Amino acid sequence: MAQPKPDPEPIEDRAAARVIVIDPQDRVLLFLCALPHRPDVELWITPGGGLEPGETYHAAAKRELREETGLTHEPGPCVWTREHVCPRLDGPGEFRALERFFWLRLDSVPEISTDAWTDEEATFLRDHRWWSMDELTAPADPRTIFAPRRLPELLAPLLAGGLPKSPIAVGV
Repeated sequence: MAQPKPDPEPIEDRAAARVIVIDPQDRVLLFLCALPHRPDVELWITPGGGLEPGETYHAAAKRELREETGLTHEPGPCVWTREHVCPRLDGPGEFRALERFFWLRLDSVPEISTDAWTDEEATFLRDHRWWSMDELTAPADPRTIFAPRRLPELLAPLLAGGLPKSPIAVGV
């Protein structure tokens, strides 16, 4: 008689706030994130990270923006939500990311500072750069992945001034 399979480990939820930072030339700020389990992939993500206990999504977006970029701007409305299961960066296992993306359009191109990065950010964030829509939509190296995966498609209406009345679920 076959042994019953043990119940899988419960997947931990991790609430996170992210900021879609747009400069005056309609370029989006993205960070290159190292994936220990996928060294063959270049994952480019918006600034952001997990909520601290008792913190709101909006407060986390503002704090993460300051920590990761040095910018002290007030993030605008939440325009996207995203829920997905992904591998932990700090060890084995998975977690469910519950993300909210906030909009921020800047009047000038700022100097980005990484001086306030936490140890975790310094471990996993490798580089940053401003991406134009042409660069996002150009035939890219298949190793390059954006998060969310449909970033260029999702970003176009926002750049045209079409902020949604309520956040849109954007998928992986």
